[in-house]
Amino acid sequence: PVKPSATSRENNAERISPVQDLICLKALEKSPEERYASVEALAEDIRRYSAGLPIEVKAKSHTYRLRKFVTRNLTTVGLSTLALLIILTTISFYTLQLQEERATAFQELRKAESLNQFFQQLFKVDDRRGSHPVEITARELVDAGARRIEGELRDQPKEQVVLIRTIGLVYQRLGMLHPAKELKENGLELALQQYPENSFEVARSRYSLADALFFIGKYTQAESLMTMVLNIAGDKSHPEYSLKGHCSVLGLAGMAKRRLKKEAEALKLYEKAYDLAKVLGETDMTLGAMNNLATGYKRTGRIKEAEEMYLQLIPMAKEFYRNQHPSIPIALNNLAGLYRRSGRRDEARKLYEESLTRREKNYGDNHPGLSLALSNLAGFYREHGEEEKAIK
Repeated sequence: PVKPSATSRENNAERISPVQDLICLKALEKSPEERYASVEALAEDIRRYSAGLPIEVKAKSHTYRLRKFVTRNLTTVGLSTLALLIILTTISFYTLQLQEERATAFQELRKAESLNQFFQQLFKVDDRRGSHPVEITARELVDAGARRIEGELRDQPKEQVVLIRTIGLVYQRLGMLHPAKELKENGLELALQQYPENSFEVARSRYSLADALFFIGKYTQAESLMTMVLNIAGDKSHPEYSLKGHCSVLGLAGMAKRRLKKEAEALKLYEKAYDLAKVLGETDMTLGAMNNLATGYKRTGRIKEAEEMYLQLIPMAKEFYRNQHPSIPIALNNLAGLYRRSGRRDEARKLYEESLTRREKNYGDNHPGLSLALSNLAGFYREHGEEEKAIK
């Protein structure tokens, strides 16, 4: 399949990162044995990427991609790429609620396929426009999706719960944080009407809302929700318990506590997540847990342990992700800050500059993800009398 990033550049559409390329191309492989082994595997990679964690899929060689190249008829590349991302995310969120039993899993998968068809119709562009295409913004497209979910699925509230989380995530990915929060609040209210309060479905909606609250700075509310989620996700006797889910919840709960300056509590959660990740034995989960734990060590003054963790993490992430994951510049930036405070100027400079270069490559020149890297490097330059570089 054609890389989404290649077509988005040609059509001046929203920039697609290399990691998004990997996920989409893996999902679109023509040969079944080359695609994701299961819908859950696809769901996990999308969830990992959205959380800034490593994914499992690796890039194929140029020769392989050429041999597997399949042409696609897309009316509007920018909208189609967005629609594909939303469809994949829909499947991922829905399949997170699948039961262990095969019969139930098959039934739920059929529901996911039905929702997939709903999204295909939702984001279908009318080919009768002829040679004068109508320009539709991403915001208009997602707003239309939210309205149609409320109207067309009014008699299917459980499906609404799933799709509301999906649309909310898309709002967040587009930088529309407050609409995401409002939609997810409605989704949680609906989930509480449809499911028992101690169900995993309600826990997923609480987690989703906590994620939105975290990114708009509502850390106290996010922490409160995550405490409730942990009571469910951490119950190993629950039939839907999973190590992966527990590990992810611990990570976000720790991040909320860290923002509230509850460093010791955050560190305990990070340590538990790291222990679970090691038991799970999956490199992507381990890398994410290592990054959080290194941050926890740094914030509690355990500098030597933080440095050791970062020095293990960074080469592992570079090798596992072939230098293409957003967690790498984050770890580089964190280690640079550690060196900066301990007076290791040359090492800090090198890491800050590498972090900025990687973020520019991943996000482009105008992405908000660049602001922290630019600010840190500018501050470093000013500290050492390099005012001209800092101004640039």
